[in-house]
Amino acid sequence: FGLLGQGSVRTGATSGGTPTSAAYTAFNKAQGSITRSAAALAQVTGARLTYANGMEAVRTIRADRRVEGVDPGIARCTGQITVRFENTTLLAQAQAGTAAEFALAFTIDANRSLTITLHEVYLALAKTPIEGPAGVEASFDFRAAFNATATRMMTAVLRNQQPAAEYA
Repeated sequence: FGLLGQGSVRTGATSGGTPTSAAYTAFNKAQGSITRSAAALAQVTGARLTYANGMEAVRTIRADRRVEGVDPGIARCTGQITVRFENTTLLAQAQAGTAAEFALAFTIDANRSLTITLHEVYLALAKTPIEGPAGVEASFDFRAAFNATATRMMTAVLRNQQPAAEYA
Protein backbone atom coordinates (compact mmCIF):
# COMPACT_ATOMS: atom_id res chain seq x y z
CA PHE A 1 0.00 0.00 0.00
CA GLY A 2 1.40 3.35 -1.00
CA LEU A 3 0.64 6.40 1.10
CA LEU A 4 0.50 10.10 0.29
CA GLY A 5 0.77 12.86 2.84
CA GLN A 6 0.96 16.60 2.62
CA GLY A 7 3.73 17.01 5.13
CA SER A 8 5.14 15.90 8.44
CA VAL A 9 6.43 17.44 11.62
CA ARG A 10 9.16 15.77 13.64
CA THR A 11 8.98 15.87 17.39
CA GLY A 12 11.44 14.84 20.05
CA ALA A 13 9.10 12.39 21.78
CA THR A 14 6.63 9.73 20.73
CA SER A 15 2.99 10.78 20.51
CA GLY A 16 1.70 7.31 21.27
CA GLY A 17 3.28 6.75 24.67
CA THR A 18 5.94 4.16 25.37
CA PRO A 19 6.19 1.59 22.60
CA THR A 20 6.00 -2.07 23.58
CA SER A 21 7.21 -5.08 21.67
CA ALA A 22 4.93 -7.97 20.79
CA ALA A 23 6.01 -11.46 19.90
CA TYR A 24 6.16 -11.89 16.14
CA THR A 25 4.57 -14.92 14.52
CA ALA A 26 4.59 -15.03 10.74
CA PHE A 27 1.75 -16.43 8.65
CA ASN A 28 2.51 -19.68 6.87
CA LYS A 29 1.28 -20.32 3.32
CA ALA A 30 -0.37 -23.51 4.56
CA GLN A 31 -2.52 -21.44 6.91
CA GLY A 32 -4.35 -19.75 4.04
CA SER A 33 -7.86 -20.36 2.80
CA ILE A 34 -10.07 -19.01 0.04
CA THR A 35 -13.85 -19.04 0.07
CA ARG A 36 -16.35 -18.25 -2.64
CA SER A 37 -19.79 -17.14 -1.41
CA ALA A 38 -18.87 -18.39 2.09
CA ALA A 39 -18.04 -21.93 0.85
CA ALA A 40 -14.48 -23.26 0.76
CA LEU A 41 -12.99 -23.15 -2.72
CA ALA A 42 -11.35 -26.52 -3.36
CA GLN A 43 -7.97 -27.27 -4.92
CA VAL A 44 -6.57 -23.73 -5.10
CA THR A 45 -2.90 -23.89 -6.06
CA GLY A 46 -2.18 -20.16 -6.09
CA ALA A 47 -3.66 -16.71 -5.77
CA ARG A 48 -2.46 -13.15 -6.07
CA LEU A 49 -4.15 -9.86 -5.25
CA THR A 50 -3.27 -6.29 -6.20
CA TYR A 51 -4.98 -3.19 -4.76
CA ALA A 52 -4.44 0.38 -5.94
CA ASN A 53 -6.39 3.40 -4.77
CA GLY A 54 -5.40 5.51 -7.80
CA MET A 55 -4.70 8.63 -5.74
CA GLU A 56 -2.40 11.19 -7.35
CA ALA A 57 -0.55 14.03 -5.69
CA VAL A 58 -1.22 17.53 -7.02
CA ARG A 59 2.31 18.86 -7.29
CA THR A 60 2.57 22.64 -7.45
CA ILE A 61 5.38 25.06 -6.71
CA ARG A 62 5.07 26.10 -3.08
CA ALA A 63 7.49 27.75 -0.68
CA ASP A 64 6.86 25.08 1.97
CA ARG A 65 7.68 22.21 -0.46
CA ARG A 66 4.38 20.45 0.27
CA VAL A 67 2.01 18.97 -2.27
CA GLU A 68 -1.11 21.03 -2.92
CA GLY A 69 -3.43 18.12 -2.30
CA VAL A 70 -4.46 14.70 -3.55
CA ASP A 71 -6.82 13.90 -6.39
CA PRO A 72 -8.92 10.85 -5.59
CA GLY A 73 -8.67 8.14 -8.19
CA ILE A 74 -10.55 5.02 -9.02
CA ALA A 75 -9.80 2.17 -6.63
CA ARG A 76 -8.92 -1.10 -8.34
CA CYS A 77 -8.54 -4.57 -6.97
CA THR A 78 -7.42 -7.23 -9.41
CA GLY A 79 -5.69 -10.55 -9.22
CA GLN A 80 -5.54 -14.12 -10.34
CA ILE A 81 -6.62 -17.42 -8.84
CA THR A 82 -5.26 -20.76 -10.04
CA VAL A 83 -7.14 -23.96 -9.33
CA ARG A 84 -6.91 -27.60 -10.27
CA PHE A 85 -9.84 -28.25 -12.56
CA GLU A 86 -12.10 -30.22 -10.21
CA ASN A 87 -15.50 -28.86 -11.26
CA THR A 88 -16.98 -26.13 -13.45
CA THR A 89 -18.03 -23.70 -10.69
CA LEU A 90 -15.53 -20.96 -11.55
CA LEU A 91 -15.79 -21.60 -15.29
CA ALA A 92 -19.59 -21.23 -15.13
CA GLN A 93 -19.24 -17.98 -13.17
CA ALA A 94 -16.79 -16.60 -15.74
CA GLN A 95 -18.99 -17.63 -18.67
CA ALA A 96 -22.14 -16.15 -17.13
CA GLY A 97 -20.41 -12.91 -16.13
CA THR A 98 -21.94 -13.09 -12.66
CA ALA A 99 -20.33 -11.93 -9.43
CA ALA A 100 -19.53 -13.79 -6.23
CA GLU A 101 -17.97 -12.83 -2.91
CA PHE A 102 -14.43 -14.10 -2.37
CA ALA A 103 -12.54 -14.09 0.93
CA LEU A 104 -8.81 -14.72 1.21
CA ALA A 105 -7.70 -15.50 4.76
CA PHE A 106 -4.55 -16.27 6.69
CA THR A 107 -5.32 -17.65 10.14
CA ILE A 108 -2.91 -18.58 12.91
CA ASP A 109 -5.52 -18.90 15.68
CA ALA A 110 -8.72 -17.22 16.91
CA ASN A 111 -6.86 -14.04 17.90
CA ARG A 112 -4.42 -13.75 14.99
CA SER A 113 -5.70 -13.60 11.43
CA LEU A 114 -5.95 -11.45 8.32
CA THR A 115 -9.04 -11.76 6.12
CA ILE A 116 -9.52 -9.80 2.90
CA THR A 117 -13.08 -10.01 1.57
CA LEU A 118 -13.86 -8.90 -1.97
CA HIS A 119 -17.61 -8.37 -1.97
CA GLU A 120 -18.23 -8.53 -5.73
CA VAL A 121 -15.75 -10.43 -7.91
CA TYR A 122 -16.00 -10.97 -11.65
CA LEU A 123 -13.88 -13.65 -13.33
CA ALA A 124 -12.40 -13.59 -16.82
CA LEU A 125 -12.53 -16.77 -18.87
CA ALA A 126 -9.58 -19.03 -18.13
CA LYS A 127 -7.16 -20.53 -20.53
CA THR A 128 -6.97 -24.18 -19.53
CA PRO A 129 -3.76 -25.80 -20.72
CA ILE A 130 -3.50 -29.55 -20.42
CA GLU A 131 -0.14 -30.44 -18.89
CA GLY A 132 0.53 -34.14 -18.49
CA PRO A 133 -1.10 -36.69 -16.21
CA ALA A 134 -0.98 -34.52 -13.06
CA GLY A 135 -4.29 -32.83 -13.79
CA VAL A 136 -5.56 -29.68 -15.43
CA GLU A 137 -5.00 -26.27 -13.86
CA ALA A 138 -6.99 -23.20 -14.79
CA SER A 139 -5.99 -19.61 -14.02
CA PHE A 140 -8.76 -17.05 -13.72
CA ASP A 141 -7.98 -13.35 -13.76
CA PHE A 142 -10.43 -11.41 -11.62
CA ARG A 143 -11.49 -7.87 -10.78
CA ALA A 144 -13.47 -6.69 -7.83
CA ALA A 145 -16.23 -4.10 -8.09
CA PHE A 146 -18.10 -1.84 -5.68
CA ASN A 147 -20.91 -3.73 -3.97
CA ALA A 148 -23.97 -1.60 -3.18
CA THR A 149 -25.17 -3.89 -0.38
CA ALA A 150 -21.82 -3.90 1.44
CA THR A 151 -21.24 -0.23 0.43
CA ARG A 152 -17.63 -1.03 -0.43
CA MET A 153 -15.47 -3.10 -2.76
CA MET A 154 -13.21 -4.70 -0.17
CA THR A 155 -12.98 -5.27 3.57
CA ALA A 156 -9.74 -6.17 5.33
CA VAL A 157 -10.00 -7.44 8.90
CA LEU A 158 -6.90 -7.87 11.06
CA ARG A 159 -7.06 -9.69 14.38
CA ASN A 160 -3.77 -9.01 16.09
CA GLN A 161 -3.14 -10.97 19.31
CA GLN A 162 -5.82 -9.15 21.30
CA PRO A 163 -8.87 -11.25 22.28
CA ALA A 164 -12.10 -9.81 20.81
CA ALA A 165 -10.16 -6.97 19.11
CA GLU A 166 -10.45 -6.53 15.39
CA TYR A 167 -9.28 -3.79 13.04
CA ALA A 168 -11.24 -3.26 9.84
